[in-house]
Amino acid sequence: MKPILLCVLCAFVVEALAGKRPNIVLILADDMGYADIGVHGCEDISTPHIDRIAREGVRFTSAYANGSYCTPTRVALMSCRYQQRSGNDDLPQVTGPLPLKIKTLADRLNKAGYLTGMVGKWHLGSKSGYAPLERGFDEFFGFLGGGHMYLPNPKGYTSGYNEPIVRQTTAVPYPSYLTDAFGDEAAAFLKRHRDIEQPLFLYLAFNAVHTPLQATDQYLDRFSDLTGKRRTYAAMLSAMDDAIGQVLHELDASGRAENTMVIFHNDNGGPTTRNAVNGSSNAPLRGSKCETFEGGIRVPLAIRWPGVIKPGTTYDQPVMTFDLSATALALAKADREEIDGVNLLPFLSGKKQGAPHQALFWRSRTRNNNYAVRRGDWKYVYSTEGTEQAGPRQTPARDYLFNLAEDLGEKNDLSTKHPEILQELKQLYAKWDQEMDDDCRQLGIDPPQIRKPRTPKTRKSNVGKFQPTKSAPDFDTLARIEVNKTKLGYELASDGNGLALRQLKQPITGVAKFTTIIQPPDAFPSNGFIALGKKATDADTVKLGLLVGGNRIAIYNGPYGAKSSTGANAPLQGGQSYPTEITIDVPKRKITLMIAGKTLHHVLPEHIDEIRHLGYYVVRTRAQFGPLQP
Repeated sequence: MKPILLCVLCAFVVEALAGKRPNIVLILADDMGYADIGVHGCEDISTPHIDRIAREGVRFTSAYANGSYCTPTRVALMSCRYQQRSGNDDLPQVTGPLPLKIKTLADRLNKAGYLTGMVGKWHLGSKSGYAPLERGFDEFFGFLGGGHMYLPNPKGYTSGYNEPIVRQTTAVPYPSYLTDAFGDEAAAFLKRHRDIEQPLFLYLAFNAVHTPLQATDQYLDRFSDLTGKRRTYAAMLSAMDDAIGQVLHELDASGRAENTMVIFHNDNGGPTTRNAVNGSSNAPLRGSKCETFEGGIRVPLAIRWPGVIKPGTTYDQPVMTFDLSATALALAKADREEIDGVNLLPFLSGKKQGAPHQALFWRSRTRNNNYAVRRGDWKYVYSTEGTEQAGPRQTPARDYLFNLAEDLGEKNDLSTKHPEILQELKQLYAKWDQEMDDDCRQLGIDPPQIRKPRTPKTRKSNVGKFQPTKSAPDFDTLARIEVNKTKLGYELASDGNGLALRQLKQPITGVAKFTTIIQPPDAFPSNGFIALGKKATDADTVKLGLLVGGNRIAIYNGPYGAKSSTGANAPLQGGQSYPTEITIDVPKRKITLMIAGKTLHHVLPEHIDEIRHLGYYVVRTRAQFGPLQP
């Protein structure tokens, strides 16, 4: 690839480094698609504040995350080196937390005199000794795990995605929307320390736009033209962009923007086929999160530093997450021993020519053993593609060779045309791989081993003893469902996707309205849906109802979880009865659901030109329903 070097005078960088050390704001998004910001050509989601960072600074066109997912990239960012040197190929519960022997970026900056603050997702260890305040941060607001609900849980804090949000080490009342809270806290950190002479380091690590897909109406209303996952994803991304805008506004208001480097980056490619699929897009790249095709590892990166980095410029040489750490350490005049990252400023200024790295490497032994090497324009890939589980939706791993200068979408495999280049890169990878394992052993850590391909786990349901009903007087079609009469009307249970339908005496070809009550259980999973359609099958019926665990009401075309869906967030409680109203307008191909104080409008699939069947639907649960009243 022909490099596009910035026209930034070296003198600016020299003067900046010789003078007052800058503040550093490092913003990390979670699971965002490569194509989903304005400066990358996104047309259906507006990201003015992220775009502003790129417009007022430099945009990197060949930026990579160190890992193809989550924790590995965060380890590289904090350790300033390849995460494989400490065995962190996977999540903390698989390959362990960031070892205590490793000095973190925050440790080094703190020792160099920076006041360090973190807001957001940590995911580098939660036991004593591993939390942010014990790894170099002076202030912390956020959570320690790998993901979190965005909306309040009506049952209060428990664990997992409902773990406490903490300030320092004390749990705080749950915010109304988590992304908004992170923006508020980040801006407050900068405002609180407006007048101190000490330079600041703020690490703002959003969990957005990682699942669960949850957004408030404030953001959903911005995308009424979108549907399904894409709409909620767009709303979540818009909320994150607004939060970033708060940070930029505070820097402007305080007069500190001129002496602050702002970095925007993402932890991996968008999950388009596996591992928390969220409606993101990596176009025009091939692949998904957890893969080592470009779609899994090439990510947005923009850096703004007024007066030092020329606005509206681009940089095309390959760079990696840990280069951001090295650049921050160089600006802070902090310890840079035992790091792999490279200070990018001399390359941006033109003081140094060529590429910052001779080659870049990726490896995830425990997650399908996907790996890759990029040297110049050539890239060697060994990766599965599709779902994580072996089967018809996964393409098994094999050797690929691509020339990215000619084939950014990795469509043309050149491994048989250039076997000599393939062999060189495989040998280069093998040498690096061995070096990583040797460093693990020096730390007293056993290198991670290749895990067998995952197979879907059998999940226990809360239905208790399940006895499928063969026939029931009120229903003509029963599929994997148990039907019992109750005072409310019916109790329906299934250990999978259960469907109970009755055939209408007269098909609905015009407008019709039905009312009922849905009472999901006070247990998990907790859900309940009305089903209707022209044909009496799971694939051909529309489902309308609620998901208590996700605090979500939804309409699906087809089975639960289908991509063609409409949804909205709502505070829900298991064991509570929800009056439900459904209006069907067949001529206009429109269906409306009113439940839990929300109204959803949904387009009927084209193949449904009349409604012949009506009934109920449950997913691995036992729920109660009232009769469907016209």
